[in-house]
This record gives sequence, C-alpha cells and structure tokens, in this order.
Amino acid sequence: MAKRRTRVTLQKTTASRAGRVWAAAHITIAVVVFVVALLAVLPPQSYRLFQARLVASEGSAWTLLAACLVLLTARPGRRGFVVATLAVLSIAAAATPIVRAQPVASSLPGRLASAFGRLPETHVAVTRRRAPLVIRDLIGGVGLPDLVPRTIVYATVDSRELLMEVFTAQPSRAVTPGVIVVHGGGWRGGTRTEFSGLGRHLAGLGYVVASVDYRLAPGWPFPAARDDVAAAIAAFKAHALEIGLDTNRLALVGRSAGAQLALLAAYTLHDPAVKGVVSFYGPTDLAYGYEHPADPKVFDSTSALVAYLGGRLLDRPVAYRMASPIEYVGRATPPTLLIHGTPDELVEVEQSRRLDRRLREAGAPHLLLELPWASHACDYFLRGPCGQISTYAVERFLARVLRGGERD
Repeated sequence: MAKRRTRVTLQKTTASRAGRVWAAAHITIAVVVFVVALLAVLPPQSYRLFQARLVASEGSAWTLLAACLVLLTARPGRRGFVVATLAVLSIAAAATPIVRAQPVASSLPGRLASAFGRLPETHVAVTRRRAPLVIRDLIGGVGLPDLVPRTIVYATVDSRELLMEVFTAQPSRAVTPGVIVVHGGGWRGGTRTEFSGLGRHLAGLGYVVASVDYRLAPGWPFPAARDDVAAAIAAFKAHALEIGLDTNRLALVGRSAGAQLALLAAYTLHDPAVKGVVSFYGPTDLAYGYEHPADPKVFDSTSALVAYLGGRLLDRPVAYRMASPIEYVGRATPPTLLIHGTPDELVEVEQSRRLDRRLREAGAPHLLLELPWASHACDYFLRGPCGQISTYAVERFLARVLRGGERD
C-alpha cells in the first residue's frame, strides 16, 4: 500500500513537473511568435531589423500558421490566457500583409489591362500564374525550372571582365524575346547571381534571360554602370544566334539601383528593340533622393549617392540630373511597370510616384503597382504576397509588350 502511494506521488510529481515545463515552453513559443509577427508590421530601426521585417512580412503565412497552432494548444488557466492573448495578437499582426495584399491582387488584372491593353487569350500560354495571389502558394511555395545558366563575358574594361548569366529553356534554334535583369546593391554592391528566381521563372516561360554585372562605385562612378548596361544590351544581341534571341524584342528589369540603371538605359538609348522596362523600387530622381535621404540607422542613402555620382548634389548637380530617369520622359518613352512598397525604408515610394506623375503627364503607357505592406527587396521571396503579385504583373506586362504583336 505504501509502495503504491509512493508510486502515485512520483507520477503526480513527474506530471506536475512536465506540466510546468510545457507551460514555460508554451509561453516562450507564444512570445517568439508574437515578436516575429510584430516585425511584419512595425517600422525597423536598423538595417538588421529591416532584414528581419522583410522575412517576417513576406513569410507571414508561416507565422500565422504558427500562431494558430499556439492558440489551439492553449490550456485553461492564467498562463493559458496569456498564451491565447499573445496568439490572437500574433494572428492579427501576421495576417496584416496578406489582408492588405488582397485588394491589390483583386484590382491588378483590370489595372494591367487598362494600362497596357488586355492580354489576348492566345498569349495566356506565356504566363504561368493564373491569379495574382494564391493562398496555398504562401505555404507551399512556387516551383521554378531547374536551369543551369551560361556565363558570357560581355565586355572587358580596365582589364576586368564583365559577365552576364544567360538562362534559357528553349532549344537553340528557337528565337524568342529577351529580358535583361540588372541587380541592385546601392551601386556599390550586388552581383548578377542575386534574385535569380524571377529570371529562372521567366526563362521557363520561353524568354532568354540575361542577368548582368556592372562596374561598382566608388571605384567606377557614374556613368560607368550606365555604359556597362548599354554594352550588355549590345553583347546580348551579338550572341543572338547561339542563345536563340529575337534581337527586336527586349525588355529591361531592374531592382533598386539596378532599376535606376534599367530605366536610364530604356529612356536614353532610344533602342527600338527595347519594348518595355520594369522597375522594382528604383530611385528615379536622384536630386530628390539626396535632399530626402533614408533613415541613416537603416541605410545611408546619402553616401551611396555620393559614391555613385562622385560627389554631393551641390558639387555635381549635372551628374545628379543626368543620372535621373525622370529627366528623360517623353511620349516615346517605352511602356513602364513600376513596383514599389509604400513603407519602403531604403528607397522612398515617392521616387516611383514622381516618375508615375511624369509618365502620366507625357501620356506614356505605364502602371505604378504600389504595395501597402511591402519592404524593399520584397520580391526576393517569390512565394510571399509581394513575390506572387509582382511576378503576376511582370509576366503579363512582358507578354503584352514583347509578344503583343505575335497573334493579335
């Protein structure tokens, strides 16, 4: 009898200890999920927190799922109440990017059709995403073709080889439109290998996609990078036979600093082969950018501009003007798709809004796709709300401007 009581007591003690451990772990998990959820909605106060916010915002579906599991496993009692409260708050915060993406996704097909013309049914084959935002893809991800790029030396400057990586899923005898992707990095960093997901995706749709390097500041200030992008376009065409490129149908896609370069090339080269340009959160008015810098705790945009343009605005006003795509807008400006997050901490959304107004005044076909929840570089995660919506927009924009004359 005494042994049985001892055994029962030990079992109760063990169960009590396990319960306390579980309760402590449960609260810890709830707090961690809550902090991650908050990162998706709070403005960052440092570059590290900006990076964390980017991941939390575009991966918010996973946080939402975790918060729901925490809520479902909450037990009665005071600690359970704390856990449940944190879980509910986490659900509200984590759901914010997805909820705010819904109206953007709903209106996007109509806005694209209004800006660039409705995509003919015969062109749907060159798009893959059937809807701007697919909830299951937020968790399951977006499949990409397994393509191995071909590296080409497109120029040699100052004994340095400049490279491009070419993705193509077409047989070499096929001739298809081309897309040139220009990386970001504040003109001082970045490489052609960054953000390869969209390039592989577009290659899988039948485009020849080239991602290019260029000379970086401060070693090579403006106009070195601009000249390199122009040289990359010429070299892309020169390799047309071996890569199956239609040299009469090209589009440029740039991110951040690369968007400034892509816009500048599209607007100033006056190349009839360039049928359109896509800018992801690009600076378009560099004088405005100098006068309205980003929060230096997050990103020192002033030093980036000074390095790129060889001096301050007061010392180099002509360079700031010459490097600003907004200065070259006219009726002949190629169709332009602008994609920008409203709370962008590195490049103010006003940069795209200013170009949007100038394009509207000139009567040039364009669309500003503003994403009210999205951070800078939000398209890095193709599965996220920004990644899905921007990929849908780019697919249809390219189909219209590069294939619009095929079977209309």
